[in-house]
Amino acid sequence: MKKILQFIFIVLFFIPVLSWGQKATHVVIAEVYGGGGNSGSFYTNDFILLYNPTASTVDLSTWSVQYASATGSTWNQTALTGS
Repeated sequence: MKKILQFIFIVLFFIPVLSWGQKATHVVIAEVYGGGGNSGSFYTNDFILLYNPTASTVDLSTWSVQYASATGSTWNQTALTGS
């Protein structure tokens, strides 16, 4: 009986808490990996994972990713394509 009450408490309390967060209405950066190509790194390239939680297609042709190393004084820019 105690386990059933614990389960009911979890369902009634924690499940609604998990849904309190708001869903983004724009493209968000979900993950960034900037260690690609470094000695001992798992991946050979850097990457950025974009996530679109909306129901609309987003045109990325006017977007870019800009990068500067910690020791550098200039920025590198990569234009994005597609949607």
